[in-house]
Amino acid sequence: MKTNRKSAEFQPNRVLSYFKAEWRALLIVTVSGLIYNIGLLTGPWFEGTMTGYLVEILNGTGQFSGMLMLVISFAVVTAVVQISRYVKRFYVRRFANNVNRRMKETLYGSLVKKKPCKPARRRRRQYHDEGHS
Repeated sequence: MKTNRKSAEFQPNRVLSYFKAEWRALLIVTVSGLIYNIGLLTGPWFEGTMTGYLVEILNGTGQFSGMLMLVISFAVVTAVVQISRYVKRFYVRRFANNVNRRMKETLYGSLVKKKPCKPARRRRRQYHDEGHS
């Protein structure tokens, strides 16, 4: 029953229908995109903090364990950013492919359902030689 309602609500001539049909993929793209973009901002912060901590270690005021925690945190955050990048790209492609498939199904379905037009009637040319009446 639910499928009939969904197919009755879907309007192929409205762009919003495609977005409504693919809302899950768009939600995943949005969330993973936000994680990716915010995560990109952490890279320079970590690099600056690690540089400052390295200076402290070289001056004798910092400890190796603090730097190790920064490096591990940097590696984990970088991994999360790259995974969210992968997820975002995957679902953007999935969204595009699903919309493309649905549009093609609609187009092909409308072409198949159309009544075939009658072929133009060919007229026979009548050749007659005036010498052979």
